[in-house]
Amino acid sequence: MSREHRERGKHRELLVGTPAEVLTKIARGDPLRLRRAIAASLRARCQILDGDLVLVRALAVCADRADEGRAARWLLGWIRSCVEEAVDTLLEEDARPHPEESSTSSQVERRTAFRRFNRRPHDERRAFYSLLIHRRSIDELAHENRTSVTLCAQRARRAWLALTLDHAG
Repeated sequence: MSREHRERGKHRELLVGTPAEVLTKIARGDPLRLRRAIAASLRARCQILDGDLVLVRALAVCADRADEGRAARWLLGWIRSCVEEAVDTLLEEDARPHPEESSTSSQVERRTAFRRFNRRPHDERRAFYSLLIHRRSIDELAHENRTSVTLCAQRARRAWLALTLDHAG
């Protein structure tokens, strides 16, 4: 039996039981490597969310959909779909008004900044990610997007401004 086959069987065993039992098993040590899938999802979408919050939501989704995971031909695809569902749900929740938050002011400010950033157009978030996260050159980004350096800089700047905590709106 190949190592990959043993790993797949071990992961499928984690998905046996009630949602509460599955949650208990998959929450210990990240055996499904959800953190890696979350990072990949957020990077691909050029979105910023609290990674721990996404992890908690993804764990709940995986536990809830464990029967599908055991039956899935491609476990990694199932894990990705659970992560995407968690991210989508959090983004939808963030789009709704939050009149009273029960967190510290710095947590509320951070989430508010993330919401503003995530509502920016994809081309702005992508410019920000490319230049500030991936440290690509602005010339390379402009060439790839067949646009001007100035436009790329403006896009990245608008996304950056959305993240500044003292930015109004």
